[in-house]
Amino acid sequence: MSEDNNALMTVEETAAYLRLAPWTIRHWVCQKKIPYVRLGRSVRFRRKDMERFVTQNLHGKIEERSGSNAAAASRAGATAN
Repeated sequence: MSEDNNALMTVEETAAYLRLAPWTIRHWVCQKKIPYVRLGRSVRFRRKDMERFVTQNLHGKIEERSGSNAAAASRAGATAN
């Protein structure tokens, strides 16, 4: 596992990573909606936890987002049978 994935990010860094307002991140911490690490009075976030958070909150079909020809071909083959 790389050190970068275990790196701790601040509220501001996490907000920039997720392209959200820092207030939203703080609000989600209060609601326990997002994984975080508490160090004394400080709150930090592991990058790997944020990547997992994003993945777990994906909606819709992933194969349609990728735009891969293999996914389209497999769908075309399934409808032809």
